Amino acid sequence: MDKILNGSTLYDVLSAIVPGYLFLLWCRIVFLPKEFSVTGLDELSLGIIIFVASYLVGLLLKFFLERLFSSVLRNQFSLMQKACKKSEIDEEEKKRILAVTDECLFKRNYYIHYYIAVNYNANSSIGTIEMQIAFIRSMMAVILLYIIAVPNIASYIDLNCNYSLGLFICLLLVEILITLLIFSLQVKVHKLVWEDSFYAEENKKNNKRVYYEKEFCKGACCTCTCTDSYVCRLFIRKHIRNRERSPAPGNQSSERSGIIHLTGHLRLTASAATGEHSGT
Repeated sequence: MDKILNGSTLYDVLSAIVPGYLFLLWCRIVFLPKEFSVTGLDELSLGIIIFVASYLVGLLLKFFLERLFSSVLRNQFSLMQKACKKSEIDEEEKKRILAVTDECLFKRNYYIHYYIAVNYNANSSIGTIEMQIAFIRSMMAVILLYIIAVPNIASYIDLNCNYSLGLFICLLLVEILITLLIFSLQVKVHKLVWEDSFYAEENKKNNKRVYYEKEFCKGACCTCTCTDSYVCRLFIRKHIRNRERSPAPGNQSSERSGIIHLTGHLRLTASAATGEHSGT
């Protein structure tokens, strides 16, 4: 619970409160005279009002910017494909994913991989980077407003023309850089989704193999010779491949019965192999 609350608090500060406060400050500089001040309120009450207003304005900014840039800065088909090509996954799996040319089907496949990666919960970087993207997306609009209002800012803080030009260039450069950064971070998120989902499935398969091997060792393999162990390994691989190709619904008891059946088959095969070996 503490982990969830800490992540939620950080997300709110980054994506809502900071952009909301900067937007209110921009409104103060542009629309109110320099001599304006609030009287009749103590500092605590004024601070609470500013905090609540910043949070609400930040949420509104976040909502409108998500609707405005959702098709441009989020889940682009080309960025998903680019991330898949750069990902460190099996080449056959990569070819299978990229073979889908229909955008709707490709995105549906991506969303499936996304929820596999999130449910596996092996990489917290995805949530962190998405938090950064939400913050940068909100700040892009705020910085653009500050670029437009450079003359007002210069008048408010008494800057001369040279410093005003420098401020304009700095803000414009920051706007360009964070625009490039948000695309780079989005590609990184897509890349982590492809990789985490792929290795999550691989880890499940490996855990299943370990489970079967342990069960076989409890059954037929406890008294195996070298020939028996070789035969066991062959049947383990064959059994696992068959189950992965055509998984049957059932609980652990059905898997256990299948293991018992295969264990008896292993004993017979291992005995035959040992007899042939001794006969030669």
